[in-house]
Amino acid sequence: MHTQQGWVWGMIAVQIALLIIGGWVIYMFYARLRDVAEELMKLRVAYEFANPPKSGGTRPLTPAESAANPFIPSTGNDRYKPKS
Repeated sequence: MHTQQGWVWGMIAVQIALLIIGGWVIYMFYARLRDVAEELMKLRVAYEFANPPKSGGTRPLTPAESAANPFIPSTGNDRYKPKS
């Protein structure tokens, strides 16, 4: 009986050790993910600093404006659009 109790306590100790090791591995995994996210943020900021957005952007045309503009090519799906 004393030997079985020793085995039970030994197994409990092994399970606690595995739980602690598993928790440490998960913590280190998420810490590495945070580091990768910080590096990506630095890259994005550096890219946006080197390539500022264009201020003269154009807005997309509304369907009424695009229908009136003969220079915009047709997509070939005109037969599926509702007739107005």
